[in-house]
Order: sequence, then C-alpha cells, then structure tokens
Amino acid sequence: MMAIDMDLSTRGDRGRRLARVRNAISAWLGRARDRRALAALDERTLKDIGLSRYDASAETARRPWWP
Repeated sequence: MMAIDMDLSTRGDRGRRLARVRNAISAWLGRARDRRALAALDERTLKDIGLSRYDASAETARRPWWP
C-alpha cells in the first residue's frame, strides 16, 4: 500500500513540473508575441504610450525568457 502512495506522489510531482514548464513556455511565447507587436508600432503610437523608438528597440532585443 505504501508503494502505491509513493508512486502517486511521484506522478503528481511530475505533473507539477510539467505544468511549470508549460507555463514558462507559454509566458515566453507571450513575451515574444508582445515584443514583435511593440516592434511593429509606429512613432506616433509609441509616443502615445510614452515610449521612444530606442525604448521599444531595447525591449524587443531582449530574449523571451527575460521578464
């Protein structure tokens, strides 16, 4: 009976780890999408949101895994 309980907890740990990996990848993809959209904005829109082209370029140059 104890071996079954341990096996179930191991599966739960694996599931939690997979969920964390899936969430991290999802966040990375979201950041990459947002940074591509930021790069596509024109000067007027950037000014409206309070960013310069330099600020936008600096943000879009960051890697997706950098928050």
